[in-house]
Amino acid sequence: MLPNVDLNLLNVFLEVYRFQSFTLAAESLNMTQPGVSGAIKRLREQIGAELFLREGRGITPTATAVKLANDIEVGLTLINNALKNIDSFDAQSAHQFTVIADEPAMHLFQSRVAHDTSMGNCSIKFIPSPATDDEIFNLLNFQKADLAIDISTADNTAFASKVFYQEEMVLACRKHHPVFKQQISPDEYYAAEHVILRFKRSRLSVADLLTAENLKPRKESCEVDSIFSMMALLSKNNCLGLLTKNIAKEQAQNFGLKLIPFPFESSPMRHQMIWHKRNEQSLPHQWLRNKLTDLLPNNL
Repeated sequence: MLPNVDLNLLNVFLEVYRFQSFTLAAESLNMTQPGVSGAIKRLREQIGAELFLREGRGITPTATAVKLANDIEVGLTLINNALKNIDSFDAQSAHQFTVIADEPAMHLFQSRVAHDTSMGNCSIKFIPSPATDDEIFNLLNFQKADLAIDISTADNTAFASKVFYQEEMVLACRKHHPVFKQQISPDEYYAAEHVILRFKRSRLSVADLLTAENLKPRKESCEVDSIFSMMALLSKNNCLGLLTKNIAKEQAQNFGLKLIPFPFESSPMRHQMIWHKRNEQSLPHQWLRNKLTDLLPNNL
């Protein structure tokens, strides 16, 4: 890094690089578009290299910009976090976090956050997981969300992740099902009609994704991408459905369902906590990760 480069210009540069737009970067930084354009011009003059090229109505980073962003992002974020963390984080200061959550995670955490008396003046807004992994990473990268709880895995070096919690799967059917009692055999499983829960991204069913063996084709009555839609449907017909055990146990009585062990060897559904590495040392972000961990039920 050249000694006369202004760190403030680098912060502006990274926002323009992330959004590949002067307008969006200006909105993110609470600056004017001419102010952002001027900052990039000054940085270009200081380093002596072009950073962005006009392409139609937008801009595209040069090879120099790509290398610069990759080299400075983590280090600059650490500097910014260090400056922010001079004063320790206080939960009594107003702060709203945004957390991406898949359906089981949202159901598990939203009510616990709402009833947690130790939140201080902090709040957590949960938003549903989007349809693709790339959309999750974009929301985290562009700071539209602070972290994600999802079955995705972060295979991008810019993101950190850990297995946050996992839960078993269980079969459900209506309480007064004429055939199924407390157990079910593989043959009975294949003979039944099924409500299929599919993941939005892979379009695989939960059963196919988590079962150790290759399942044979089933009689599919319908398919859904919501656990609550599945439970509502199961309450009105004689189908079987596979869903997460935590929600199933909690909602079985409300929907008039009976729970039955899944008759095949299967893996638990693993929920990852994913965040951008620039927030690794951020005290507010550490507080958020610790808070969600503290709210995990003891049986998970």
